[in-house]
Amino acid sequence: MSGSGACSLRVALVDDSAVARRVIRSLLEQEPGIGIAWEAANGRQALERLAADGASRPDAILLDLEMPELDGLATLDRLRAMPSRPQVVVLSALTRRGARETLEALSRGAIDYICKPQASDPGALAELRQELLRKLRLCAPVGRSAAIARPQPQSDPRAGRVKEGSGAVLPATTATATPRLPSRPCGVFRPGILGVAASTGGPQALATLFSALRPALPIPVLITQHMPPGFTAALAEHLERVTGHHCAEARDGEAAEAGRIYLAPGGWHLLLEGRGPWRLRLSDAPPVHYCRPAADPMFASMAECAGERTLAVVLTGLGCDGAEGAARIAGRGGLVIAQDESTSVVWGMPGATVRRGAAHFVLSLDRIPEAISQLVAVA
Repeated sequence: MSGSGACSLRVALVDDSAVARRVIRSLLEQEPGIGIAWEAANGRQALERLAADGASRPDAILLDLEMPELDGLATLDRLRAMPSRPQVVVLSALTRRGARETLEALSRGAIDYICKPQASDPGALAELRQELLRKLRLCAPVGRSAAIARPQPQSDPRAGRVKEGSGAVLPATTATATPRLPSRPCGVFRPGILGVAASTGGPQALATLFSALRPALPIPVLITQHMPPGFTAALAEHLERVTGHHCAEARDGEAAEAGRIYLAPGGWHLLLEGRGPWRLRLSDAPPVHYCRPAADPMFASMAECAGERTLAVVLTGLGCDGAEGAARIAGRGGLVIAQDESTSVVWGMPGATVRRGAAHFVLSLDRIPEAISQLVAVA
């Protein structure tokens, strides 16, 4: 669909590569509900176009990070000062530098990222199209996301959309019934291990969560954050730097030690093994919810091995990964915390956990560290 016709989501393409813009345009211009507003070769041109657009600015910007004149990070800094700014999804290279710049972009206001494919075969382009549709649905203005074609595989129909100009989320539908929450004798809960699941908005949420958890927890921490290979190593370094906690990608067969944070490496499911002492295992089993790593296998292994000593937290994220595993943890006597809707970038994963009836507590992001500290303190 061209930018001149009626559409539900107007997207601007900002990339110095004419080839990259042409590929993305070809993938999007035939999609119902999506229109290409304009294109720019660098951040300076994009800012000039935005100034000229006035009230008719695009809803979303696909922003390359490596560009001449004004790169993606500098452009994000300018956009942050702009009222009613479009949502930004950054385009990243699958390199160590690209991973670091992507994490920095997320901290400067981008809502998500898309990795540029390293090949141009039909399969890679089909995956890129699916990723574009998933991420761009988050940017649709209120009341217009339903008009945008839903990618296959489908995400949770109530995965949410991003509120304009903020990191909060507006639900695609509002549940009128209070979800059934399982009872839990919290007074006798003795957590021995913490598992955390996150996706869209997760890097920022993880940094906030663990920065507030001081000193280091006296239990092991396992994290599954949906990210590709290479990016998780950069995330581990980032979390260690900003939180002061020891954080690293998990290695197959290593012991799960208290006070350490283990991050599932991109391309591998992170599993818990043994009954104590626990060990970590990496699995290349098929993706779950089209993700590897995925939270459900991690949570399921924690329910099996740690049972009632498992504390699980489901943070912001698109889709429903983690909900089934959280239900297993709750069923084995563990305890589950879900991030609330107002502080989630996307209330997909935590919302699915609540609707599944697996969440014992639904808390704002700023209250989760206190809850964890209190629960661990009585262990």
